[in-house]
Order: sequence, then structure tokens, then C-alpha cells
Amino acid sequence: MDIPEKYLEHLSPLGWEHINLTGDYVWNLKQATSFDKLRPLRVKENKYR
Repeated sequence: MDIPEKYLEHLSPLGWEHINLTGDYVWNLKQATSFDKLRPLRVKENKYR
């Protein structure tokens, strides 16, 4: 499914596979993770400086 780039900034990076039916968070700690494909953080300008 292709999602336009302008909508990606409004999507949560997490899915629902880590939340079970009782609402508990379940993380697979043995799963390898890679931070290579993460988008950079959007840092907002501090208006009070």
C-alpha cells in the first residue's frame, strides 16, 4: 500500500502487534532491531530563547 509522503509524518511508527487482547504490552526482546531506516526527529524551534 502506497501512502503519500505528506501523510507519513502523522503516522505512528508503532503497530499493534506488541499489544495483546488484555492491553498488555508484549515486546520481543530477541528481535534484532536496526535504526538505519528511521527518519530524523523533527526538532521544533524554541520560541522562548
